[in-house]
Amino acid sequence: MWNGYVVVNDSYVYTVLYFQSKTPSDSYQESVKVLDSFTFGK
Repeated sequence: MWNGYVVVNDSYVYTVLYFQSKTPSDSYQESVKVLDSFTFGK
């Protein structure tokens, strides 16, 4: 399933699209950690 974020302010537009497979489970859990680590802004 495809998911994504659109982050917008006066200076930029970020479009982040991603696909996560539920198998193998370890890879999915690692991808959740990576996505949760994203920060936008100042």
